[in-house]
Amino acid sequence: MATFKNPFSKVKEKKLLFKCSFILLTLIIALNDKILISSQPAELTPSIDLEHFERSGDLCYDKHNGNEPQRCVPDFINAAFNKYVEVTNTCGERRPIKYCVQSKVIGSMRQTCEDCDARVPYLSHPASFLTDFNSPDNETWWQSDTMNEGMQYPNSINLTLKLGKTFDVTYVRLKFVSPRPESFAIYKKTHPDDEWIPWQYYSASCRSTYKLPEKAPILPGHENVAQCTKEYSDISPLTGGNIAFSTLEGRPSSHNFEENEQLQEWVTASEIMISLNRMNTFGDEVFHDTRVLQSYYYAISDFAIGGRCKCNGHASECVRSTGGGYNSLVCRCEHNTMGPDCNECAPFYNDRKWRPATSTDANECVRCECNSLSNRCYYDEELFEKTGRGGHCIDCAGNTRGPHCEECIPDHWRRPNEHFCVPCNCNEIGSVSTQCNSEGKCECKPGVGGDHCDICLPGFYDFSIHGCKDCGCDVSGTIGNTPLCQTTTGECLCKMNVEGRQCDKCKPGYFDLSVHNEFGCTPCFCYGHSSVCHTAEGFFAHNVTSNFDSDKESWSGVSIRGPATATWAEVDKAIAISNDPQGTPYYFMAPEEFLGDQRASYNQYLTFTLRTQQNYAHVGVNDIIIVGHDGKEVYLPITAQKNPVPTNVDQEYTFKIHASPEYQWNPRMNDLDFIGLLNNITAIKIRGTYTPSDVGFLSKFSLGSVTMTPSDVDSIPAGWVETCECPKEYVGQFCESCAEGYKREIKFGESFTRCVKCDCNGHSDSCDAESGECICEHNTDGATCERCARGWYGNALQGTENDCKKCDCPDNGPCILHTDNEIICTECPIGYSGRKCDFCGDGYYGNPSEGIECKECNCNGNIDANSIGNCDTTSGECKKCIYNTRGYNCEECESGFWGNPLSEIKGDCKACNCFAQGTIRPSVDYDVLECNQENGQCSCQPHVEGLQCDKCEEGYFNITSGNGCEACDCDLTGSLGIGCDIGTGQCKCKPGVTGRRCDQCAMYHYGFSEDGCKLCECNPVGSENMQCDKENGQCQCKDNVEGRQCNICAENRYNLQGGCPQCDECYTLIQRRVNDYRDKFSKLNETLNEIIDNPIEINDEEFDKKVKEILKAVKKTHDDVMTNLGDDSIIIQQISTLRNNLNSADDMLKEVGSIVNKIRETNYIGEEYLTKWMKIKNEAEAELDAARKYLETEGATQWELAEEAAKKYGDQSQVLSDLAQEARTLANKQESTSNDIKKLAEQARNISETALMESKDAIFGSSETSKQIAKLQEKLEKAKNLLNQTNIIAAEQQKEASKANRQAAEILNSVLEIKPPNVNAEAYKEEAKRISEAATTTIDNVKNEIENNKDILEEIKNLEAEARKELDRAYRQQKQNDDLFNDINSAKERALKAVEVADNTLSEAQQTLKLLQDFQATVDGHKDEAMEELDKIKDIEEKVSEVQEKASIITVAIGDALYDAEEAQKQAAVAESEAKEIAEKAEHIRESTSETMKKAAAILEEVNTLREAIAESEGTLNNFKDGAESDSDKADKAVTMAALASNEAEIANRTLSKATEKVKMILEQLNSLDNVDNDELNDLERKLDEAESVFNASQLDTKLQTLKDRKKEQDRTLISLKSELENLRSERENLDEIQKSLPKKCFNIVSLEQEGQK
Repeated sequence: MATFKNPFSKVKEKKLLFKCSFILLTLIIALNDKILISSQPAELTPSIDLEHFERSGDLCYDKHNGNEPQRCVPDFINAAFNKYVEVTNTCGERRPIKYCVQSKVIGSMRQTCEDCDARVPYLSHPASFLTDFNSPDNETWWQSDTMNEGMQYPNSINLTLKLGKTFDVTYVRLKFVSPRPESFAIYKKTHPDDEWIPWQYYSASCRSTYKLPEKAPILPGHENVAQCTKEYSDISPLTGGNIAFSTLEGRPSSHNFEENEQLQEWVTASEIMISLNRMNTFGDEVFHDTRVLQSYYYAISDFAIGGRCKCNGHASECVRSTGGGYNSLVCRCEHNTMGPDCNECAPFYNDRKWRPATSTDANECVRCECNSLSNRCYYDEELFEKTGRGGHCIDCAGNTRGPHCEECIPDHWRRPNEHFCVPCNCNEIGSVSTQCNSEGKCECKPGVGGDHCDICLPGFYDFSIHGCKDCGCDVSGTIGNTPLCQTTTGECLCKMNVEGRQCDKCKPGYFDLSVHNEFGCTPCFCYGHSSVCHTAEGFFAHNVTSNFDSDKESWSGVSIRGPATATWAEVDKAIAISNDPQGTPYYFMAPEEFLGDQRASYNQYLTFTLRTQQNYAHVGVNDIIIVGHDGKEVYLPITAQKNPVPTNVDQEYTFKIHASPEYQWNPRMNDLDFIGLLNNITAIKIRGTYTPSDVGFLSKFSLGSVTMTPSDVDSIPAGWVETCECPKEYVGQFCESCAEGYKREIKFGESFTRCVKCDCNGHSDSCDAESGECICEHNTDGATCERCARGWYGNALQGTENDCKKCDCPDNGPCILHTDNEIICTECPIGYSGRKCDFCGDGYYGNPSEGIECKECNCNGNIDANSIGNCDTTSGECKKCIYNTRGYNCEECESGFWGNPLSEIKGDCKACNCFAQGTIRPSVDYDVLECNQENGQCSCQPHVEGLQCDKCEEGYFNITSGNGCEACDCDLTGSLGIGCDIGTGQCKCKPGVTGRRCDQCAMYHYGFSEDGCKLCECNPVGSENMQCDKENGQCQCKDNVEGRQCNICAENRYNLQGGCPQCDECYTLIQRRVNDYRDKFSKLNETLNEIIDNPIEINDEEFDKKVKEILKAVKKTHDDVMTNLGDDSIIIQQISTLRNNLNSADDMLKEVGSIVNKIRETNYIGEEYLTKWMKIKNEAEAELDAARKYLETEGATQWELAEEAAKKYGDQSQVLSDLAQEARTLANKQESTSNDIKKLAEQARNISETALMESKDAIFGSSETSKQIAKLQEKLEKAKNLLNQTNIIAAEQQKEASKANRQAAEILNSVLEIKPPNVNAEAYKEEAKRISEAATTTIDNVKNEIENNKDILEEIKNLEAEARKELDRAYRQQKQNDDLFNDINSAKERALKAVEVADNTLSEAQQTLKLLQDFQATVDGHKDEAMEELDKIKDIEEKVSEVQEKASIITVAIGDALYDAEEAQKQAAVAESEAKEIAEKAEHIRESTSETMKKAAAILEEVNTLREAIAESEGTLNNFKDGAESDSDKADKAVTMAALASNEAEIANRTLSKATEKVKMILEQLNSLDNVDNDELNDLERKLDEAESVFNASQLDTKLQTLKDRKKEQDRTLISLKSELENLRSERENLDEIQKSLPKKCFNIVSLEQEGQK
C-alpha cells in the first residue's frame, strides 16, 4: 500500500503549530473581550476558577464622580472549570478497552498500546478530566471509545456543559490529546428551555457534512448565524492541538456591540454542546486492522469557556443563591435591578423601561414617584411618551388617585407638606357645597366661618341654615380687638380688665378702655387708697430717649465689682462698655431722666439697639433690671419677649413693662405692686457684655411715657394717666397726700401709707401730715402732746389747759413730782447731786451750800471710774490709786515699780523684777528690790549685768552666789571662747580638750594646741594601752614595736599581729650591712657638711663622673634587690629607706655643685683652701671606693643569699599572699556587712554608754567611791572590748537583717494594698463556693498552684513562727531578768522589731504577688502587643523564681540575724548589769517591766490578728492568680493565632506576588514578539504553566477566608479582654482606696524608757 508523507509529522512543526494556536487564542480572547466590554478590557489569562465570584474591582458607582452609576461587569473567568460535562461516550465504561497512541506516519510501527478502564482510577479517562485543572506536568484528559468499538461517523459523541446561569461567552477552547476531529460542531442554548442553536461548525467537508458552504459571509442584520470552516480540521498535530472559537469573530457589527441586541443575544449562553461527528484518519482504517482502529478515538484534555457572568452591566459579581430550594448562580444586582441576570427592574423602580448598561449610560432603574402613597407601580409606555416618566402607581393610599397618587378623590383635599388627602367635611348646614378648595376651606353661608363652615364667624352667633347673627361687640374691649362672642348666647369675649355683654366698659378698679391696650383697661393705682378713677386730661404720649448723637448723655457703667467706665462711640452713635477676662457682667446705667416717677411707663415699651463685639453670648436671668427706691427690682433675660441673642450685629430689642407673666418679668407681682415699683425708679440697668473680654454697644434707647407738653399737633393723648376719686382722708390727683387733720399712719410713710386722724391729747387740733407730730399748746410737748414741756411738771394726758406747772431747778432744768409731793430735779449739772442739786457728786469735791463750786478730782486717770469714793469730796485727795501708782493725785509709781504714771495709756508702771542674787539689796525694806523709776535699771552686784541684774558679764559665771559673778578663767588655747556655762563654769572646749577651764587634753588625746587635741589612735595590738604621751602623741609601744601609733614592727621584724618576731638570719646580715652603710653615710654627711661650711672653688670633672657612676650603680642595685625580694615588705621598706638616703646624698651633691659655682665667683678664696679640699676629696674617694667594693664583693654575696632565700621562701610567700588576699576579701565583706548594720550595733553601744555615764555620775558624785574608779574603768574597758566584739558579731548580720527587713516591709505594704475589704462572711463563702465549682475542670492545675503557694506560705509561716518564738523568748527573758537596766528594754524592743521584720517579710512576698497581678493586668490591657508581652511573662517567671529564692534567703537571714542580735543584746546586758551595781539611780525602772510585758502581749495579739488577716487574703490571692493565669493562656492563644495569621498572610502575599510577576513577564514577552520563535514559545508555555501552578497552589481564597475568620475571633477575644480589664481596673481602684484609708503605722507606741520616766 502506498504511503503519503504528512507535512506536520515532525515534532518541532507540531510544537510550532501549537504555539501559534496559543498566540491566536490569546489574541482572539483579548479582541473579543474588548469588543464585549470596551470599558473593561478582559484579562488575557482569565480566572480558571468558576467559583471566583469576588468583585472584579469594576465598581457600579463612580466614587470619584459623586457615586454616579456606571456600567459594571463581573470578573472574566473560565466558566467551565470543574463543571460537570455530560458525555455520550467514555472509554472503559462498558468494558476495558485498548487504545494505541498515534506517534508515526503510516507504515511505521506504532508505540505500545495502553488500556482504558473506568473501574481503575489510573486507567480511567472520565468526563471530569475535561474541566479539571490542566497541568502539563500531569496532564489528564477525557477519552472516547476507539474506532474499533464503532466510534466513527455517522456515530457522534456529544459533550454537553450546563453553566448554571447565562454567561456572556467570549470564546470556547478545546485542547485535544488525540488528533483534532475532521468534523465537529458547537451548539448553545441561550436559556435552559430553549432549543439548541448552532454556534460554529468545523469540518474539512462543510457542504457534504453540514450542508453549508465553507466560510459563508456574515452580513449585517443577519449576524446570528453559524459559519462552517475547515480550520483546525487537519489531522496534524497528532496531539496537543487547540481549537479556539471566538463568538464575535467575523461579525461585522462587533464594534458596535452595545447597540446590537442581536449580537448581545448571540454571545449569551447557559448551556454549550460540542458534537464530535467525524474523526481524522490517515485512511488506513479501511483495512480494519485492530491496531489501526484502536489508534483512532477522541481525547480532549481541556474544555474551557471564557466569559463573564451575564448581568447586563448591572452587577460586578455573581453569588450563590439558595432561592427556590436549590443552589444557583445569580448576579448581585445594582442599579435597582433584579433577576438572575439583572434583567428587570426591581419592584417600584419602573419609572423607565429596563435596559442593559452601556459604557455611556448605566441605564439605572428609576424609582417610581408615588409621593410616598404607594409601593406598587408598573411601567406605562403611554405615560412615558406623554410625560417622560413611565412609572404608573397603583393602590394609592391616603384618599389619593392618579399615576403618581397626586390627586385627591372627590370631597377631599391635601394639606400643605402632607401626602395624604383628608376629607373636606364641609358642614351641610353652614356650607354652600360639600367640596372644599385647595386650602381645605368650604364655601360658607353669611356669618358662618371655619374650614368646614361649621361655626359662626367671630362676632356672630346662633348657627342655623340661614347663617349666623351679628353680636355687636366693642372691638376695644374684646380679645384681640376682634368682635368675638359666644356662638350660642352672643355674649362677647372680653379682655382681661373689661366686662359687659358687648365688652364696652372697664371692670371696677380699672379705667381707659382702649383698643391699643391688650388688657382692655388700665388698673387704677391711686397709691392703693382708691379704686375709682378716670382718664386725666392734658397728658400726651411721649418717649424719653437717648440717641447719643454728641456724647454719652450722662450714661454710666456698673458691675458687681463697682462702677465702670462707659465711653461714647462717636462713629456708632452709641455708648460702649467692656468687661474683664473673667467674664464679669457689665451693665449700662440709665441717667436721671429715665428714673424717678415713671408710673406712666406701665404697659409701655422699653426699646434700644444693642450689639456685642463677640458672638456666642452667655445670656443670664437678669440682663434687664429695673430697681425701685427700696431696693426692690424686677428683671428678665435679654432674650425674653422673643428678643434675639446679642451678636456682633446691631439688633433692636423691645420689652413691654407689664406685670403679666407672659412678659417674663421676675419676681412675679401684681399690677399695683409693679406700678408701685415704677413710682420711684432708682436705676435701669441694661447688660452690655455677655462673654469674657467682650465689648457692648448701646444706642437708640427709648422708654414709653407721657408729657403735658405736646410735641406737635399730631401728638397722641395719653389716656392711661389717671385722676382718682379720693376718700376724705386723702387729697391729690392720685390720693398721694393726707387731708387736713390727718397724718400718715407710719411716720414719714410714703404715699402708699394709710392716713389717720391726728391725736394730740386735747392740746392741739392740727399735726404734721408726714411726721404726725402735733403742734402743741398749754406748755406741753411730744408728738401727741403727751407730756409737759421742759421745766414744767404735771400730767398732760388730762387734756386741760392747766395740766403742767413750772419746776424750781437750776437753769430751769426739768423735774418730777415725788410721791411725797416734793420736786426732784432730774438733770443736775455735772458734778452736783441731791434732790435740788445741792451736793457734790462722786468724783467731785467742793461745798455748794457755802458757795464753793464742785470740781472734778484729779487722779491722773489712775483710778477705776466705775468705783465709788475714789477721792475725798471735800479735799479732792485720791484714795483708790490703781495701775501700781501712789500719791495725792496718783502721780508716782509704787515701790518696786517703774515707768510713767502720767502716761495717757495707763498701766505703764511695771514691776522692777530685779533678780535677787544679782541685785544689791537696800539697807531698809529688805523684801522690796527697787529700781530706777525712769528706766527700770536694778542695782547690780559686781560683774552682773542686765536690766534685772539677771545675767553674768561675758566670761563670768555663778550668779547665784549672791556676791556677784566669778570669772570663767577659760584657757584661751583650749577653749572656743571666754564664755562658760553660767551654772557650772564649764568652758566650751575645742575637740579633744577637757577640764572645766579646757586646759588639758582628754583621755586618749594629745597635742594641746589652738586646734584642740588630736586622737592618740594607738594600735591596740602594738600598744601597751590606748593612752599616748600628752605632748607628742607617742603611744607606749610593746617590745619590738615602733611608730607613733605603735603600728609597725621594728627593723628586721615582721607580723605585728604575731608580736613582731625577728626576721630570718638572712635579713640580719642585711641589717648589719645597712647599719654599716648608715655609719659610712653619716661620716660622708659630716664631710659634706664641712665642705658646705668651708667652701672653695673646684672644678673636678672626674669627681662628678665618679659620683654619677656610684649613683647609677646604687640605683641598679636597688632595682635588682626590689625585683628579687618579691613581696617581702620588710626588706623592701629597708631598701627603700636606703634608697632615700642615697637620694638625699645625691641632692646634697647637687647642692654642693651649686655651692661650687658660687665658689668660682669668689675666686679670691680658692688657693687658700685648695690643700684642705684635696685632703677631703681623697677621703671621700676612699669612702666611695670602699662602698663600691662592698657592693661588688659583699653585695654580690648578699645578692646570692637573697636569691637563695627568695627561692626558699618564694612558694611559702605565695601561699601567704594567697591567704592574705583571701583574708582581705573576707575583711572587705565583713566591713561592708558592718556598715549596713551599723544601727543595730549603735543601739547596743548607746545603751552601754548611757549606763557608763550614769555610772560615772554615781562614781564621781561620791568621795567614798574614789578607790573603785580604777576597777570601774577596767570593767569599762572590758565592756568596750565586749561592745566591739558585739559590733563585729552584729555588724556581719545586720546587713542581711536590714535587707530582709526592707524587703519584708515592701511585701507587707503590698499585702495591705491588696487586702480585700471586709465583706459579709456568708456572701464571701458563697463566692468561694462558686469559684471552687467553676474550677473543677482544671482541678489538677489548681492543685499544683496551691502546692506552689503552700511552699511560699509555709516559708512565711516559718518566718512568723520564728518571730513569735523570738517574742516569747524576749518575754521570758524580761520576766527572768526583772532587775535588768535599760538594756533589757532595748532587747524587748528589738524582739518586737524582729516580729515586725517577719511581718514585713510577709508583706514583701504579698507585694511581689500584687506586682505580678498588676503586670498581668498590663498584659490584658495590651493584648494587641501580645508578642512583646510574652517576653515580659518570661521575665515575670524569672522574677517569681527570684522572689522564692529571696524568701528562702530571708528566712535564713532573719533567723541568723535575730540570733546574733540576741547574743549582742545579752553581752550588752552583761555590761549594763556590771554598771548597774554602781548606779543605784536606775531602781525605779524595774517598776515599768510589768506594764511593758502587758504591751508586749498586746503586740503579740496584734501579730496573731495580722496573721489571720493574711490567711483570709490567701484565698483571694489564689483567685487572682488563677485569673491571671487564665488571662495569660488567652494571651498566649491570641498571640499564637496572630502569628499564624501573619505568617499565612505573608506567605500568600509572596505567592500571589510571585505568580503576578510571572504572568506580567509572560505578557510582556508576548507583546514584544515580532517573529515567532519555537524556543521562545516553549519557554513562555513553561512559564505560564508555572505561574498557574503557583497561583493554584497558593489557595488564596481559602487562606483569605481563614484569615478573616481568625480576625473576627481575635476581635471577639479582644472585646472580652477589654471588658475584663475594665473590671480589674475597677477592683484595683477599690483596693487602692482601701489601702489609702489604712494608717501607715501605729501611732500609739510608748517606749519602755518613756514609761519608766513617768
